[in-house]
Amino acid sequence: MLRVLLSLVLLVLVAGCAGIPRTGSPAELPTRAADAATVLAPFEDRAALPAQIAGLPLPEGRAFALLVLIPAPAVVDLSDPERARRGLVQFLNPVATYRAGTLMGHTMAGWRCADGAMGLVSKSGDDRNRGLGMVFRGWGLAAFLSEYADGHLIEPAEMSARHHRVLRQGRARILAVEVDEAGCQAVRRALVAYRQHPNRPERVFTMMRDPADLGGDGCAEFALWLIGHSGALGDLPALMRREITLRDSFVGIGSMPRSPLVTPFVAQGAPDPVPLIALMTGDWSQGRALQQIEVLDLELLRLAFDRVAGIAAPVPARLREDDAQARRLREASDRWVTRFARLHPFRHGRQQALVLMRR
Repeated sequence: MLRVLLSLVLLVLVAGCAGIPRTGSPAELPTRAADAATVLAPFEDRAALPAQIAGLPLPEGRAFALLVLIPAPAVVDLSDPERARRGLVQFLNPVATYRAGTLMGHTMAGWRCADGAMGLVSKSGDDRNRGLGMVFRGWGLAAFLSEYADGHLIEPAEMSARHHRVLRQGRARILAVEVDEAGCQAVRRALVAYRQHPNRPERVFTMMRDPADLGGDGCAEFALWLIGHSGALGDLPALMRREITLRDSFVGIGSMPRSPLVTPFVAQGAPDPVPLIALMTGDWSQGRALQQIEVLDLELLRLAFDRVAGIAAPVPARLREDDAQARRLREASDRWVTRFARLHPFRHGRQQALVLMRR
């Protein structure tokens, strides 16, 4: 039973979208000689796009960047270690998981250019839950910060059944932001460059690298980096990052993973292993401080979505009012949305989307 519970926790931890299996066998990455049309074709397969994306009422001849968020079942508040621990424990609640329609969150990026090209892509990794083995070997949440060399992009045809179900149930967040055509085409070029880069960043699944360095990334980091080429979100992504103090109460150094596909995160200060019971029930605000890191906070990403959605209908707050980073992002989101002349709520079945238009 403990292994099952920890599996759920780890699915939440590793960049919010680990362990999403491919529907087929992993394909070889395209060669650097492949032309752009060949690289983009599986991501721009209109027939494979979810109906909730393909059916967006986007005016012809105009360009849009798309962001799709499948929320996690509970709030993980990274502004406070103990609140984060209690939030993760909520993922063990089967009622919350059932209501959310998913065991974990996920982020997808998309585009619909003025020339009619439309596509969707996301990233996952650690399909075999090797990070779970690290937790059992005493690494604690270092599994969350480690690198997994089995990363892969997910094409629309490979989208999981549970994510299709979340869209049908109306539990996703969909945002379409009007951009200029040059920005939309820049997104497409960036995806081609990413797939063909000699560093093979697609294969490295981690949240501790800067996607701009093309050395690897996680799913939300990849999605924001990709649509960032369009300029859609302005400076908002920088405010979605949060500094965290790692402590030896929840980050340790355990025995080495058995798989060569795992590069463990080794915190400064050489902490001891973290026993499972201490990780699950201990006070994460206690313990020796090891080092400061900065990560993309998925709750802050959700906050930006909800701030825009709140214009159409009230959205309950998920983070504390006295959270300074959340306050800065709320203020920036309010300023950002004033750039757009129209906010068009759209519903496809039970799923709502928000379309921001310049005119």
